[in-house]
Amino acid sequence: MHEGVAGAEMLPEDITVAIFCALPCEFIAVRHSLDEKLSYCPSNSGPLKYVHSFGCIGEHKIVIASPHQMGPIQAAHCAATVAQQFPNVRFALMAGIGARIPNPLKRDIRLGDVAVGIPRDNHPGVLQYDFGKHEAGGKFVLKGSLNKPLAILVSADGSLHTEEIEMAESRLLKELGMITARAEYGRPRPRGFLFDPEFPHVNPGYDCTGCEA
Repeated sequence: MHEGVAGAEMLPEDITVAIFCALPCEFIAVRHSLDEKLSYCPSNSGPLKYVHSFGCIGEHKIVIASPHQMGPIQAAHCAATVAQQFPNVRFALMAGIGARIPNPLKRDIRLGDVAVGIPRDNHPGVLQYDFGKHEAGGKFVLKGSLNKPLAILVSADGSLHTEEIEMAESRLLKELGMITARAEYGRPRPRGFLFDPEFPHVNPGYDCTGCEA
């Protein structure tokens, strides 16, 4: 199935960016980041097999795709299908909820913050969960790595840093302010809770409200 709005239509060959989300809440958050939602005019590539939404951010035409299931097999099949149905996709991004905060003592990362994986030195920027192992003393050793993003994407990250320094009233900050002004997307209460990996979850499948007692 696909979601869009009446009006301007996109053809499969118009789309150059694909964003993948495993969960419905991630899918909805990315949809709200679109500058404009567009309808989709399918071609002879066949019916869409996954949940899709279409729109644009700036001049980029985007498809948001989701298998609505977690797991490497589902993700790989969804990505392969998108590549087949939208042959001009140049950039593939993954947007999702993080399950672990790296080096919490060195970085002030709070619940609700947005983290972007950027390669630094020998670190690829993003780790697949089964591409490493923990050794004695808490040391984490990589067993493999994913391909690094294209140089143009890494360069774009540097441009964002420059814009943040030079323009306190940038368009990006204004957009973020509008989003976080909505109650459902605002920052959580100042007192956050970070649990050890071994901490027992009180209500599997629900939030951690009961774990905070």
